[in-house]
Amino acid sequence: MDFPFDSIRWFIASLKDGTFATDEEVTGLVSMMLVAGHETTTSLITNAVWRLLEDRSRWERLVAEPHLVDQVLEESLRFDPPVLGNCRTNNVAIERHGVHIPADSKVMYLVGPSNRDPELFEEPDEFRMDRPLIETRRHFSFGWGRHFCLGAHVARVAGRAALETLVERLPELRLDGPTERLDQPFLWGRYRLPVAWS
Repeated sequence: MDFPFDSIRWFIASLKDGTFATDEEVTGLVSMMLVAGHETTTSLITNAVWRLLEDRSRWERLVAEPHLVDQVLEESLRFDPPVLGNCRTNNVAIERHGVHIPADSKVMYLVGPSNRDPELFEEPDEFRMDRPLIETRRHFSFGWGRHFCLGAHVARVAGRAALETLVERLPELRLDGPTERLDQPFLWGRYRLPVAWS
């Protein structure tokens, strides 16, 4: 099957010297977005629904105040990041906070604790539906800077559409049994989220 590489290269962005990514690089990026974006967006939606139904008064509030959908999604990303962390290998020796990290070291970063930093978030261990977006969007669930998630906007649109549809069509939604967590160590989401409605 022919893949329209030239039509999507503008989306991937050109390299600094004005050339474009190779076909293999574009294929890898697109494949990663399809696979990684599916798993993480599914976790974003199920984590948000789980937190809302865990304390049903939250769900009832969202049904009554559907304009809070964006705040709920961002708070869910902050409170329950779909990716808890990852490992990387640094290219060069660096020093951070008085700690020397030699080149070619394995480094683990954790998103969860970063999203609970009391210097960034008021009452960081509380799930607050009405947390101001200017505060909530400081979360690191989509990465930061040059490592910001390419699919962040798609995930937000999909999450918003899912929550708005559920609130509109299933206002009586409720948990219907225990949930079960994904078993991958760096992913945080619901493998099983039984729900019911009248």
